[in-house]
Amino acid sequence: MRLEPNTISGARGLVKHQYQTAVEVQAFLLRRDPASKKCTVSGAIVSQDAYLLTQRPLVFVVPSLAAAGGRWPVEKLSITDNQLIAQLGPMLERE
Repeated sequence: MRLEPNTISGARGLVKHQYQTAVEVQAFLLRRDPASKKCTVSGAIVSQDAYLLTQRPLVFVVPSLAAAGGRWPVEKLSITDNQLIAQLGPMLERE
């Protein structure tokens, strides 16, 4: 995991609906716009569940940051050639 100002890159990220995994990505890059606090994430898809991708709400989760929150609401999602690109809202508060 690599943390830089307004950027997180890591080996594994998940798009979840409740407690079920809709998409698992590897080698993800998450960038945050400092002004709006919204983020964009991209990564190579390892696995996906077409049904769960139709469900809402979806949340992007960084498992290695779970203790610090590490969750963002998915606002828009696209999949092209096994590549995920998603627009995320501001980081959610820790549960």
